[in-house]
Amino acid sequence: MSHAHEWILFENNIGPFLTIDETSLSHGELYTILTNKAGKGKRGALVAMIKGTKAEDVINILKKIPEFKRRKVKEVTLDMAPNMEMIINAGVDQMGSETETQLVVELVNEGKVSEERINQAASRILQWHFLLGLFENPYVDVEAADSILQSEENQAAGYEAQLKSIVLLTNNGALPAKKGIKVYVEGIEKEAVAKFATVVEKPAEADLILVRTSNTAPRTGGGFGGGGQQATEVNIDYPKEYFDNIKKLKATGKPVVAAVNVSGSWVVLPEEWEKYTDASFMLFDPLDDPFMEVVFGDFNPVGKMPFEIPISMEAVRNNQEDVPFDTQGKYKFGHGLSY
Repeated sequence: MSHAHEWILFENNIGPFLTIDETSLSHGELYTILTNKAGKGKRGALVAMIKGTKAEDVINILKKIPEFKRRKVKEVTLDMAPNMEMIINAGVDQMGSETETQLVVELVNEGKVSEERINQAASRILQWHFLLGLFENPYVDVEAADSILQSEENQAAGYEAQLKSIVLLTNNGALPAKKGIKVYVEGIEKEAVAKFATVVEKPAEADLILVRTSNTAPRTGGGFGGGGQQATEVNIDYPKEYFDNIKKLKATGKPVVAAVNVSGSWVVLPEEWEKYTDASFMLFDPLDDPFMEVVFGDFNPVGKMPFEIPISMEAVRNNQEDVPFDTQGKYKFGHGLSY
């Protein structure tokens, strides 16, 4: 078995329900581990152990298993038990987006997480409910809530937070835009733009083109989670249809300012992003009114990137979850321009 240091297969252990995970050995090498759920971690559970975690390499090795045996497989899920064990025992009391409690119950039954630790987490979470009096008086005074949230002071603070959150990512001199020019917009309320410029209906008529998009157009993959979700890769490339549209608008010869509203995840911008945009922003759900104040120079942008923008999906795949800023990003954590 000359290949044993690279991969080992136990094809007879394959079954309909498998779990996949990665582990690090003594010298830090990462290995992909595929096991049969029915084996419950005992003898006969291991199906494959493959050096590395690149999907293409793992798939090529697994294809060495005869197809008729691979066809037995109905589901492959991520094994989140080791991660969950470490997270809980490290002191994390509550996790978002997790609805599968059986995993925690099994960890307690196996003695990997103590009942005392679970009770500690529950008490620390519930203390805030008691301190707020939610058990004694769970009812909200709607009128008081409205008056507090809608107060001039809080509205002003919220508006200022939106202004300060806007990150000017790139700018080749297109911004700040001059007031009174003709502007063609997509994804932005025309009423907000009309306070500063004349909105036109065709790109060819404009002095400037403004485009606001999301970073989450139709995506591949269903995400990673502990609720039995299928293990598929999430693609965070900027949606091709959005970038194709930006290229089309740039072909008019007019300067294009593109804004990406980030929701839920990283985004990998196209390599030619700056070739087809004359300026660009990263947004975090501000209204169009404060956004236009920044575009037209009433507010000098001060926002900074709260994360690094990866240079490519390959860099994302090779990213080590415990190593910060290792995606070779052109736009680093803390990046942000001003006028």
